[in-house]
Amino acid sequence: MGSIRHAFPCDWAAGALSRGTGRLGLNCPALIGGRGVPAMFAAAAVLLGVSLWPGVAAAQSSSSSSESGSTRQQQINQLESAIERLVAEANQLSKVKKLNQLKPKPTFDRPHPKLKGIGGDLAKVVLDRMAKEYTGNAYRDSYVRWHLVYITKQAPEGVLRESEQRILNLIRAMPGPVRLELKKEWEDRPPAIGERYWDLWRKTRTTYGYPPFERRAWGEAALQHM
Repeated sequence: MGSIRHAFPCDWAAGALSRGTGRLGLNCPALIGGRGVPAMFAAAAVLLGVSLWPGVAAAQSSSSSSESGSTRQQQINQLESAIERLVAEANQLSKVKKLNQLKPKPTFDRPHPKLKGIGGDLAKVVLDRMAKEYTGNAYRDSYVRWHLVYITKQAPEGVLRESEQRILNLIRAMPGPVRLELKKEWEDRPPAIGERYWDLWRKTRTTYGYPPFERRAWGEAALQHM
């Protein structure tokens, strides 16, 4: 009766496959004329192991790819939800006097809580979202983009190079400087009386003290130095 090693002529094949090496040894006695299980069964086991191994590797690769795709889709869903929140916050920005009471309250720290966990590998998707208009106001949209651009700053250099055109389009779409009509701080009514008042006020201008410590005074404050 053969030894245990002879009775299990393909234990080396199973061991090689379980270790993930894919190498097949030739120390099986049944294959080289030893006693025990016939060589034909050993050969069948070898062929079966060789044929199954690529399938196992492919299944593992497919599973990993599926998990990666699922994670990416989860991040995209998170991104869309975060943009909805950012738009809601942007629409509250004009209510300056009640800023601390707003719900949802605008956030000026980055990353925004709703964007945490989204990696830079999603930069292309984020740049496409940044090109959209959300509120109908360029400055409110800038609030949304200011938060989204944080994700693109985490992107690998290669991804940013591939997105150069997207970035240039965003730069061209930036709003210009804020232009507001300046309002008068004061106004004389009627103008004739105001003009007479300021003419007398200018005539009271006086300089007192010694160089380089001279000082100037106008109006009632200048009377004591005249």
